[in-house]
Amino acid sequence: MNSTGRLLSYVAIASGWFGVAVKEGGSRSIPKRSYRYYYRRSMTGNWFAEIWSVPKSGVVAAILALPFVDMARAVMKGQAHGHEGLLLLVAGLLLVTCFLPRALLGRGTHFAAIAPINRSGLSGYGCAHVINVAAALGGLSFLCVALSAEWSVSATASYAAGFVSGQAHMIAHEASVNGVLMTVAMTPVWVVLGCLFGMAWTVLPAAAFWFVSLRFMAARSAKAKLESLPFNSTQHAMYLGSDFEAVAELRAPQVFFGYLVYLGILLGIVLYPITTAVVGAF
Repeated sequence: MNSTGRLLSYVAIASGWFGVAVKEGGSRSIPKRSYRYYYRRSMTGNWFAEIWSVPKSGVVAAILALPFVDMARAVMKGQAHGHEGLLLLVAGLLLVTCFLPRALLGRGTHFAAIAPINRSGLSGYGCAHVINVAAALGGLSFLCVALSAEWSVSATASYAAGFVSGQAHMIAHEASVNGVLMTVAMTPVWVVLGCLFGMAWTVLPAAAFWFVSLRFMAARSAKAKLESLPFNSTQHAMYLGSDFEAVAELRAPQVFFGYLVYLGILLGIVLYPITTAVVGAF
């Protein structure tokens, strides 16, 4: 762990922003350990406070959000078919449940809390917090749209049955054309490719905002917290010339304008249904 990782780990641990749970497994001859990390030491073991990796956050957000974007758009345009309301309600509740607690707990703490995992805090789990925030706000938007949509159990059941039937027919067609073994072998490949495609829509934008702008602002907050803690000369020497100093001290237009674009996307796209409702109320 370099100087940046040590300083940020000190901030996280001294502030109670990091917890770890160890699960023993394997056999006596070959023991195995798995670790789970949490945003608060006091909440260690609490699923809602678990720090998710970027791939996990990206895949879960993509699965729960992307298939329902067109449904939300159809409801807002008045082109709904009756099944959208309940599906948006379920998707919104799942997004809020999975991501809102992590978004709140990671606010102002994520940059330091991931340092004991990353060894530095400048990569790895970094943009996961951006995904958490966007997914949580997207879930709130789905709930807002769902409240204004028709809730039809029969239409929802019919849509779900039609979707499952369509997938079954597609698999049967593939099996008849390419053979059962080829279809069975290729199905996991298509699933992986689908997950990667979904991640491209969630991880890449989050990573762009994180590395261009948001990590610099997070580093400034971490520096302020570090200075508020007992801070000795050895730690000061570690800070000088470290990656932490380079990120925390940078002042550049990209940081400010990147944050403005980030806010614009959150308000203008992710929170569009809620923003429209608020503006329409005046």
